[in-house]
Amino acid sequence: LLAALETMPDRRNQGYAKTLVRDLLSYMEKTNRFPLYCHIHKGNISSQKVHLSCGFRQILPYSIYADGTMNDRCSTYVYDKKTL
Repeated sequence: LLAALETMPDRRNQGYAKTLVRDLLSYMEKTNRFPLYCHIHKGNISSQKVHLSCGFRQILPYSIYADGTMNDRCSTYVYDKKTL
């Protein structure tokens, strides 16, 4: 699970998040560690764009956490072999 990827406001729109996500995905591909999930707030369009541009796809319009709780303010995205 990719969690809490945040960029300081004065550092946004400089490619840091995309670089970090792409480096993580490169490592995952080399070590065959799939799938990678993330939950993105529906209002966080910037994060959605970054993840989609890196190959993630939305699989649920809500998020379900390990403790079984559900959050309908976030969507669930995955990067897996189907994405490649």
